Amino acid sequence: MKIKLAYLVLAGAALLSSNNAWSWSMKGETVLFNSKEKDYCEAASMDAASTMYSRQMGEPLEYLYPAYSDTHKMMRVQYIRMAQNFPIENSEEKKMAVGEKFSINIKKTCYMYLMSSQPESSPE
Repeated sequence: MKIKLAYLVLAGAALLSSNNAWSWSMKGETVLFNSKEKDYCEAASMDAASTMYSRQMGEPLEYLYPAYSDTHKMMRVQYIRMAQNFPIENSEEKKMAVGEKFSINIKKTCYMYLMSSQPESSPE
């Protein structure tokens, strides 16, 4: 599953990385991402959270904003497939926890992909 997600993130980043605005950097031992990279991974995280919330609560899936590209639509489809592999939890607390964990994992995967697919740039 993570490989499929990484592939989708790769495809999305490839489409969006046509300019040089994409380039993480290091400051000491801290990884710094620019606002475009942060927004990209935050959008992925929000979509994942919406997807898992819908699955866990049994409610219709609604996103906070429309998909901005065909790749973004494909990523959302992949999140739906991934979410279907999680059992429906029996308490509100557990449902929220699984959604948060899913969202965090998607965001981490996004940042890890950005670091592995692009060279480090100089800090701003």
